[in-house]
Amino acid sequence: MDKLKSIDNHITYTNLSSANNKIDFLNNVEIKDDYNKKKKFITDKNIILFLISEFGFFIFLFSSIYLFKYIPKYHQSKMFTSRNIKEFNSTSEPLIFLHLTDIHLSKTRPDKTDGALTFLTSILKYEPNFILLTGDIVDNFRGEFHWHRVGIQNDDDWNIYIKAFKNMISKFPIIDVAGNHDVWAVDSLTSKENKFLDNSFIFNRSSIKNENDFIIKKLKIFNLTFILFNDYRFPVPRPPYGNEPYTNREQLDLLENMIDELENEECFILTHYNVDRMWFITSSKGHNFEEIISKKNVYAIFTGHRHPKHVEIIHHSDIGGLEYCTSSCFDKKRTGLITFDNDNLVYHDVYIPYPGEEPKFFLTYPVPNEQISSHHIFNLNEFEIRVISFIKDKNIILKIKGDINGKLKYKMTLKNGAFLYSYPVKLNEGNYEIQIYDENGYNCSINTQFTIGKQYKGKKEKVLNNYYYYLTIRFSSILFFIYILIIIFPLKQNTNFNIIYKLESIINGKEKSQNVNLFLLILLIIFFSPFILRKRYQKTNIIIKLTILLSSIYPLILPIHFFEKINGKIGFVINAFVIIGSSIRYEHWCLQLVYLFYISVLFPNIIYLSGYSYYKYSKKIKYINYCITSIVFIFTFYKHIYIMAQSISFLYLLLTSGNVICCILIFVVIKTFSKSNSNLKIKKISIQEDS
Repeated sequence: MDKLKSIDNHITYTNLSSANNKIDFLNNVEIKDDYNKKKKFITDKNIILFLISEFGFFIFLFSSIYLFKYIPKYHQSKMFTSRNIKEFNSTSEPLIFLHLTDIHLSKTRPDKTDGALTFLTSILKYEPNFILLTGDIVDNFRGEFHWHRVGIQNDDDWNIYIKAFKNMISKFPIIDVAGNHDVWAVDSLTSKENKFLDNSFIFNRSSIKNENDFIIKKLKIFNLTFILFNDYRFPVPRPPYGNEPYTNREQLDLLENMIDELENEECFILTHYNVDRMWFITSSKGHNFEEIISKKNVYAIFTGHRHPKHVEIIHHSDIGGLEYCTSSCFDKKRTGLITFDNDNLVYHDVYIPYPGEEPKFFLTYPVPNEQISSHHIFNLNEFEIRVISFIKDKNIILKIKGDINGKLKYKMTLKNGAFLYSYPVKLNEGNYEIQIYDENGYNCSINTQFTIGKQYKGKKEKVLNNYYYYLTIRFSSILFFIYILIIIFPLKQNTNFNIIYKLESIINGKEKSQNVNLFLLILLIIFFSPFILRKRYQKTNIIIKLTILLSSIYPLILPIHFFEKINGKIGFVINAFVIIGSSIRYEHWCLQLVYLFYISVLFPNIIYLSGYSYYKYSKKIKYINYCITSIVFIFTFYKHIYIMAQSISFLYLLLTSGNVICCILIFVVIKTFSKSNSNLKIKKISIQEDS
């Protein structure tokens, strides 16, 4: 019995891959019962070092991505110079218009639609001179499940838009541009699927002769010049592809040429996407999007898409390019009310949580410091502090306190029925802080700081769309592919690479590490972890290794995802490209899809397999490794599915190539391991019988 027990212990701690005549660092270690009673072969410290070797490089790589995503980047502060006019025009009537964006009207999401329509009803009480609408008018999804809603051109959603706005258009003009939700799943500009052309109040089929007519359009209203910029390229794929379209050189040329043709005439630009996303694409004149909209005759640019918590104001240059990116209507309950008084634009972030709680008072003059640009006038010493009131009461008592004290008086009734109050001042150059309040219980509370002078130095402003994050994904995806390739590529590892064997010996407890700096040791393990994992992984069954190798190559050269046809045209994803019919375009969402495939399908299998030789020595390692890889798989595979679910029906989603590969790979791993365990049991029984 003692002899049989000794043989049993020997079998338990023998490496499964010894048949390949490979020397395992654990094969030659004597394991005795009395040794195991006194001290664990794999200590807690060894387990921690093992987990660092398994996941350290992976954590480092992804922490660097999110470092770029969440660490804010800023536009440098700029110096603004006031425009010069002789005197303030006290008889001028302020212009009022609204900036709406991202309404996302949806038949399949009545909660979203009801909230948006209620909000629209509230803001119409301001009776603006006109309305600006910067895209994502409708939601355009089929299906009610949040994780599986296919992007289409939905007639029901567009009908809600027309029904909601048809009464508005008779009272005030609506100037709209397209958002990504409005034009996705459209194969060509004039296609019948392009519902935006059928429902837009500015663009229509009769006026659109070619794509240039759709990309750029100029119009004038209330003596203000607007440039409408729809930077889309057809065919537009289904979501999420095309959520961040890349404006090409030809489109930038159209925009720059139109701005240059205006020469000294001031203009305002409407577009869906914010400016900071396209710093690397340039026009024929060598200017990127930010440089083009920063020309001196561009007063402001109105954008959306980001759904920020409140309006984000960015000065893109010291002479022009003042951007206002406002919040979405349907969820943030915000819009922009814009006043234009004595050539000074002031943007008011309007928040209406519930009907009846609309702000009633707005400062039209002077300009708050955070909005000052070189298009504003802030050098006048004599002017009026002006406030618009939407309370139908001329006897409201409005007072000013702070650096200026006084009482505003009723000035005039505007065409929309609002009352204008004013207080004339004569001030020296300097910075002023005031508060305007009422004594009638109408909750007027306007706090602002303004400047009188020839120049004003602004502050640093946060970059709105951190495109560096997407750039990081590109580089990290290349690094991650190299990382995977080092581990799985079937070449013999250099046995003279002693540091790998040295680190592995420390990790598995064969060598002690008392004299080694722990921090340095951890850094070395993280840096060399691909080679350490390779050493472990290459002991895996040849069938599994071949399956994983082929799976890693597949998404680089063959379609990983097909999506529903767009007007009969087949669309699919290969590597970092979307292909629809004969159209090929780079799309960073494709790169993320491939990236997630590697993380969700290949990485957990590789990690689990690489630690297989350790599992017989420590069940704790086995369970911890299994739990971590399972969490990584579940989370990333969900994201993988979530991306694809927006462009394909549920049945085809299950049959898409990435999911099929995942199932095949898991099946091969389980089948091979089951066979290995069966062979091991048979071998163990035969040895016992021989004894």
